[in-house]
Amino acid sequence: MKQAQVPILFLIDFLHIFSGTERHLFELATNLDRDRFKPFVVTFQGSPAFKRKFEQHDIPIKILNMRKIYGSRQLAMFFKLNEFIQREGITLLQTFHTNPDIYGTVLARFSRIPVIISSRRDMGLGRNRRNVWCYKLLNRYVDRIICVSEKVKQFVMDDEGVSGDKITVVYNGIETNKLDLPVNAAHERKKLSIPAGAPVMGMLANFNPVKGHRYFLDAAVIIRKKIPDLHLVMAGEGPVLEQMRQKVVQLGLERCTRFLGYTEAIAEALSVMDVVVSPSCSEGFSNTILEALYMSRPVIATDVGGNAEVIRNGETGILMPPRNADAIARRVVAVLTDNGRARKLGANGSRLVREKFLIPAMMENTMNVYDELLRKKSVYKLK
Repeated sequence: MKQAQVPILFLIDFLHIFSGTERHLFELATNLDRDRFKPFVVTFQGSPAFKRKFEQHDIPIKILNMRKIYGSRQLAMFFKLNEFIQREGITLLQTFHTNPDIYGTVLARFSRIPVIISSRRDMGLGRNRRNVWCYKLLNRYVDRIICVSEKVKQFVMDDEGVSGDKITVVYNGIETNKLDLPVNAAHERKKLSIPAGAPVMGMLANFNPVKGHRYFLDAAVIIRKKIPDLHLVMAGEGPVLEQMRQKVVQLGLERCTRFLGYTEAIAEALSVMDVVVSPSCSEGFSNTILEALYMSRPVIATDVGGNAEVIRNGETGILMPPRNADAIARRVVAVLTDNGRARKLGANGSRLVREKFLIPAMMENTMNVYDELLRKKSVYKLK
């Protein structure tokens, strides 16, 4: 006899831009073994476009239009969600980000969901003392915390006082279908009016202050003193995009800088880049680094969060201290002036990503956690 499908509810605070945790959740839900698991998604806020993405994969999704987790409306929604949980027989809840972690854990206890999993995907970015207090109070009711890197795991142990045996590290896996599409790099450069042979320094990240775009641009000024024909390509959108556009003009970089905006054409964007820089001030574990390495691009990244767990300095990429434009400039010049080294870094990085950081490995490791906890709770059923 076969096991009955286990209904899983994924709870997240927002689904707007197809990147970061939002993208991770989509790939997690759509790659589940549907013979064994039945996914549902609830988000506090979300776009109709993202809703359609899930529904195209036959994944029901509810958008609650909630901006906070406290208040009379939120309490009413709490009881409506409980009715939904009982009706669908939700057996496992997995939460993403601080407010869903807190709200979801209380909801799961009230609704008697057998298995509760909380995710940690950054180094505590944006959370306050009250959040940490809530975590310490509620973590006792969580069956497992899934962390995106060993560095994040250590942070959770230190900051929340969680025992290591309650935490499992599951690395991100990247979807490679779009990365494997044939790309004409010369054509892509021509579309961006980048001269043939001009070296290109690239960055793929949403325009949030923590991503370090300002250091990327400051480094470009220094690099162009040695490599005058350097061009810049930046993909993404976000709250500091206009500020960075203005900074480009102030620094006199407007003629050599290309802003791609939000794009899902990652292979095309990476194809024009000779070196990829990730100057984040804080990071859990970067999918952008994985994608760049997969496509054999040399990567220079800050030594923050889990970056060092994929960037082996000098072997699969180059690490540097955060918030340091001079450090970026020195390393970029070294790579752009040594083609042999650039190719070696790209080849080594690509090999590592293909071995450890693809979707099948992520899914196997995640579903192993589900299986372990479901068996412990004796909630697997046969049909």
